[in-house]
Amino acid sequence: MLHLLWILLKISGIFLLIAFACALLSVLAMLFWPIKYRIKAAREDTINPGGAYAIMKATWLFCLLNIMLGYEKKLFFKVKVCGVTVYDMSKKKKTATKKLSKESAPDAAPPPNPISTPPYAKQLYDLQEEEGKEEKEEKDETAQEKTEPFWKKFSKKIKLFFWKLKALLLKILQFLENIRYTFTALYGKIRKAAKKTAYYGEILGQERSQCALAVIWGETLRLLKHCKPSKLQANIRFGLEDPAAVGQILSVYGILYPLLGQNVHICPDFEHKMLEGNLTAKGRISVFFLLQILWVLYYDKDVRRLYRLLKKGGQVNG
Repeated sequence: MLHLLWILLKISGIFLLIAFACALLSVLAMLFWPIKYRIKAAREDTINPGGAYAIMKATWLFCLLNIMLGYEKKLFFKVKVCGVTVYDMSKKKKTATKKLSKESAPDAAPPPNPISTPPYAKQLYDLQEEEGKEEKEEKDETAQEKTEPFWKKFSKKIKLFFWKLKALLLKILQFLENIRYTFTALYGKIRKAAKKTAYYGEILGQERSQCALAVIWGETLRLLKHCKPSKLQANIRFGLEDPAAVGQILSVYGILYPLLGQNVHICPDFEHKMLEGNLTAKGRISVFFLLQILWVLYYDKDVRRLYRLLKKGGQVNG
């Protein structure tokens, strides 16, 4: 009996060890399996701009995760997990437009503007209603006006004139009130932006903030160096209206030539304004390296302090 129990414990232990090994291998694969990306772009000259396209593909963990982002006459973005599409920008836009067309009412009135509601608006509305009633009464009593005396017709015209004059004055007051409200709101926004700018300038000028920015800049350079394409090929021909600007771009290309490599060829055109060529890039990004950078940034006291202060600055009221 004990021997049988011992055999069962050994078998269960073996299965647990196999499960633990599989879980450990899965975690290691997720950490150390790189994200592979590929970029392709091409463009003809300005005569045929429709020929331009750019596609970026990224795959991870035996293509279990596949991300595609690009532009070919329109922007598209697609995400696949295990070969199943979980997100498609084009389909989402179509469903959104269908919902909007169903929900939107053709005769729906636009929402009122909160700025254009001064205290004179109600008086002006009442005055317009009274003026409409007066005009309607005048149209209904056209037959009676022929028999009315001259002084009565003249008094009605004087009354209508004063009504229109009052309406004009109320419209002018409403316009001036709208201008005052607009400038008041604009002044409030400018004052709030000035306070935020002063707050951020004071925070970024501190010594600990400078140390945090140095850490962030160093980790950013590490990330850019890590994400640098392992293979880069480009043949680009460009031209601008100003030949001096073309020369400046070539000087920058000369400085970056050791980083770009021998497979990047740039041909200038000093006579025509144009841009054409093709570009291909391949590279990989380690998930473990990304987690390492996030670890350094998260556990740096100066970086966390700077993040809290900047987040607090977004709540500064004007």
